[in-house]
Amino acid sequence: MNQRQRFSVVDFLVIAPFAAGLAICMALILPVLWTAISGITLQPSPTYQRCGALKEDAARLDCYDRVRHEHLPQSAKEERRASDLFAAGSGA
Repeated sequence: MNQRQRFSVVDFLVIAPFAAGLAICMALILPVLWTAISGITLQPSPTYQRCGALKEDAARLDCYDRVRHEHLPQSAKEERRASDLFAAGSGA
């Protein structure tokens, strides 16, 4: 019985580092794989070049606004200030 316990402890001491190493490797690799797969499946976001190709002024400006909101995150205070300026400029 004592011999069996000794093997289980030795087994644990051999298997545990391999399991921990595997877990660490998976933790490092999975985010990279997730990003790559997500990037492949997502539709490309509009860029300023694509917006410039639009002929209609309203559609082009809307495209520029979407790009700005997607790529330049703002703080809540800056967003509120921009919203107030837009409201004041539109006569609302």
